[in-house]
Amino acid sequence: MVMCAKGTAPDPCRVRFGPAVLRKTLKFYNNVNEERAVKATNDMQMFCQSQMTSFFGPDEMGELKNLKEAGVPTQQLFAKFNEFVAELADTDDRAQVRLYAAFCKKIFKLG
Repeated sequence: MVMCAKGTAPDPCRVRFGPAVLRKTLKFYNNVNEERAVKATNDMQMFCQSQMTSFFGPDEMGELKNLKEAGVPTQQLFAKFNEFVAELADTDDRAQVRLYAAFCKKIFKLG
């Protein structure tokens, strides 16, 4: 498995899926049987983590993880996430992260 980190060029971890692909993936995910749901959830959570790490970096992702594990309110977690999004220089990256965020919120069952 390739470890994803911000700043690697070319970034072997960064994938750009459009909304249609993510919608189809969620449709599949919502209709899998219980046995396959566990593996699908693990796989998609790994995808979310690797993509977000490739955009933000491991330190920022660690900060989000620590906030989540500390049990901070979801709104506070989202506020910190939005700070990281605002710091991205590339507008295409910001748009892609927001698209993935909507998908990953469902995978991690966040709000």
